[in-house]
Amino acid sequence: MEAAARCLHDRADVSMSAIARAADVSRVTLHTHFTGREALVAAALDHAAQAARQAFDDVSQVGRADEVLTALIRSSWMTLGRYRYLISATVRGQRERHGTGLDRVTRLIARGQAEGVFRTDLPTHWLSTVFSSIVDAAAREVEVGRLAVNDVPAILDSTLRAMFAPSGITG
Repeated sequence: MEAAARCLHDRADVSMSAIARAADVSRVTLHTHFTGREALVAAALDHAAQAARQAFDDVSQVGRADEVLTALIRSSWMTLGRYRYLISATVRGQRERHGTGLDRVTRLIARGQAEGVFRTDLPTHWLSTVFSSIVDAAAREVEVGRLAVNDVPAILDSTLRAMFAPSGITG
């Protein structure tokens, strides 16, 4: 999975042969485990989604919801950065299959609203959609060279905390 992610990071249309070489296995061995490129990409995406879920689980008990949001942004961006080309190459057709992890984010936002650290004047699911959209936008900005990958966690943290802050609180 790591070899597939690396190869897809470098080139979205990478061949099964190239992935097999990067994984130091034969193409036949690769085909023994995966019926084709689509199955391999789906498995690699599953692997990336599991890494994202694990990153969330690792930070989900940090403290108040706004503190968890900061930890989530920082850990998720590292995961997204590692798998961003794989995710962007497959995300359009795969969102329904894998979800977007938004169920966990939505629960975190609802928790933050209940704690009084996130705004309550906008629907929880809307704030969750905003979260996802802004993270996707950050990934695109990195891809086109307008943001440095190492700057993104702080930028996301600042942007999303301001977006989620209750009225009159911006940081």
